[in-house]
Amino acid sequence: MLHPVESIADSTLDFIAQKAQDNPEIDFRPIMQGFTLDSITKVAFGIDTNCRLGEDVDFLKMVQSIVEDSVVIKSYPIAIMWTVLFHFPEILKHAGFWPEAAMKIKKMTKDVMDERDEKNIKVGDFVDRLRDFKKVATLPITEGMIEAQGMIFVLAGFDTTANTLGSLIYKVATHPEVQDKIYEEIIDNIGSDDITHENIASLEYLEACIMENLRQCPPALEHDRTCIKDCVVNGIKISKGVRIQMPIYAGHYDSEFFPEPEKYQPQRFLKENADSIIPYTWRPFGSGNRVCIGQRFAMMEMKIFFAKFMAKFKLISTEKSGINPVKGTFGLFQYPESIAKVELRN
Repeated sequence: MLHPVESIADSTLDFIAQKAQDNPEIDFRPIMQGFTLDSITKVAFGIDTNCRLGEDVDFLKMVQSIVEDSVVIKSYPIAIMWTVLFHFPEILKHAGFWPEAAMKIKKMTKDVMDERDEKNIKVGDFVDRLRDFKKVATLPITEGMIEAQGMIFVLAGFDTTANTLGSLIYKVATHPEVQDKIYEEIIDNIGSDDITHENIASLEYLEACIMENLRQCPPALEHDRTCIKDCVVNGIKISKGVRIQMPIYAGHYDSEFFPEPEKYQPQRFLKENADSIIPYTWRPFGSGNRVCIGQRFAMMEMKIFFAKFMAKFKLISTEKSGINPVKGTFGLFQYPESIAKVELRN
């Protein structure tokens, strides 16, 4: 599924170069949202969108509105509603949860599946995996649940990946020594003109930079789990039915787990230092049986884009550079803009 991401990344970089001719100081947040959304619609549904180029604005706004309507706490009544739902989740079975825009993506998933069934089309992408599963699924799995996975795939991989790329741009712009190491690794291992999803595995330092950025700016701020049987964990008795909230952001900044947590230090995640990371302390994608199913895809997508980006541009911090989290967002790390200056490399 990653091959189309390469051409979408190249197109995005051409758009950035064109934009930089008028003003090299760029807000990357909307561009990164466009890139990740275009990547998902292509690899998941086989649909070509151009949100990264400032086109298909209505589609982008629709997906953005789902995040706004679902996870942003705008008032005390909404905060109270969330608290009630967390204590009594069975209410959702009767009250519903997703806004109308989210249901449109579910319908889009169903329409693509039905069209391919009718025309006997096989692409080998995410929708085709759902089609295969539909043929063998048994209760309690329903067709509606399977169709809803298209909606989840978009929402889980759109803003989270865009957020990570935007904050990574800020981190690298403000740490020139890190930027130089990334560029040197790319040139030494691949070169500037032949970056593909097949050869980026050699870029271990770039991957460590992404992982350290995910530690400091995790797109999801906490995970929830419900205990399914009485158990004892590290001497703590946990009863069946108890809901556990695990704060990701707080854990990532605990000096017991990550010394000097305020410092951006990609070397923490190099392979030679792997033994120093306590298992389950780094959880941007969750961990265990319910770890994010899109982790591998998201990491590869970010490595492809950022390797190509670093090979083509040099990032420079400006007075407007900074990541200022939005107050009142539930569960997600969000910020309004990610501004940096770019220079084309020779």
